[in-house]
Amino acid sequence: MAASATSSCPKCGTAQGNATACPKCGLRADKMSGFSSQLDDTVPDVARVAWERVKAHWDDAAAHDELLRLTTLHGCYSWAVSRYREVRGEAGPPFREIGDARDPVAERQLDRLRRAAEVALLTTASPRPDKGPSSYASAKLILGIVIMLILVGLAYTTYQSMTVR
Repeated sequence: MAASATSSCPKCGTAQGNATACPKCGLRADKMSGFSSQLDDTVPDVARVAWERVKAHWDDAAAHDELLRLTTLHGCYSWAVSRYREVRGEAGPPFREIGDARDPVAERQLDRLRRAAEVALLTTASPRPDKGPSSYASAKLILGIVIMLILVGLAYTTYQSMTVR
C-alpha cells in the first residue's frame, strides 16, 4: 500500500509518516484523499463562505461564532474541525511540549467544536430498544418455579409422614 500523500490524517489529524493506515483512527492511506473530498462534498456553501470570512477576519469572534452556529445547524463538525486543525498546524503528536507556538484562537475554537459535538450527540441519543425480558427476569421465573416445587415437595412429605403414623 502507498503511504499517505498528506502529512497528517484528514480524519483525526494524526501525523502519518510512511504508515499504510492512520495509527490513531485506522483510516487507510489509500482512502485518505477520498475521505477528504467526500467530507468536503457534504458541507453546505454557507459554511464554506463562513469559513472564508473567518480566515479573512481571524480575530473577529463574531465570525467564529457564526461558523460554529452553521456547523451546529448543518452537523458538519468533522469538516470544521479539519479546517481549524489545518490552521493550528496539526502535523505532529496531539500533545506537544509547552512553549510550542499554536494559534490560541484555533485551540479555543477546536475546544468549542468538541463540546458542541458532544452536546449534539448527547441530546440526539435515543434510548436502547427494549429487547424483551432481561436474563434476570428469566432467572427469577425459574427460581420461583424451583421454590414452588420444593414447597410442594415439603408439603407432600409432611402429609405422607402424618398419614403413615
